[in-house]
Amino acid sequence: MASRPILIDTNIISTFSIIDDIGFIFDSTRRDCIYISTNVLNELEIASEMGYVFVDAIFTMINDKSIKVLSMTEEESLWSIGLPQSFGMGERDSLAICKFRNGIFLSNEKKVNRYCERESIYCLDLPSILRYAWKNGIRSKEEIEKMIQTIEEKDNIKFKNVTAILTDRM
Repeated sequence: MASRPILIDTNIISTFSIIDDIGFIFDSTRRDCIYISTNVLNELEIASEMGYVFVDAIFTMINDKSIKVLSMTEEESLWSIGLPQSFGMGERDSLAICKFRNGIFLSNEKKVNRYCERESIYCLDLPSILRYAWKNGIRSKEEIEKMIQTIEEKDNIKFKNVTAILTDRM
């Protein structure tokens, strides 16, 4: 793990699995491997037990080792105890790992993103990831626009400001 680890939260990985485009995460991060925390894995296992088939593709990538599971160290575990109780377990251990290992966290949870900003933990939300992919030529503007529509339809996410994602200026 020479470069900064990229940890992905359940909400982001689920979105791309639901729209059948997990490859987008690898393309947009320019990585062959991304990480999830043990509690994100637990959340995905619960989704599978509840009958959500979109997680099957994620488990295939875990078995193929393109998605690896990271466990917290003792120091990270102790630090995570002080995180807000309103954060999910997957968010808490992912944040601890990112804090101590200088990682990048991909999460679409607003309260987590605000916390990361205050605590200087690098975190990207879904609109930022989509904008980055377009601005850096990973996907065209039209492809990102279509992806936004697909996410809204299939994952029931409503983007508040599509124009901010797709504007030429910022």
